[in-house]
Amino acid sequence: MSENLKKSNKNLIWKPTYSWYGKVFVIIFVLLIVLFFVLNIVFKPYMRKINPELTPWLNNTQKGSSKNA
Repeated sequence: MSENLKKSNKNLIWKPTYSWYGKVFVIIFVLLIVLFFVLNIVFKPYMRKINPELTPWLNNTQKGSSKNA
């Protein structure tokens, strides 16, 4: 079995290393982040408007006052 493994390794043209996997992972991750922000900008006009009453923590008009205090 060991001989077959050595023979198959000799026949390989290219074998990726851990550093190659790391670079590819970083590139894909960065591309996904960029794609997220680009799609967020492109689809901004089509996003649903949320009422401030449903999300009081996002309501900027009541920054100075607090209802619970």
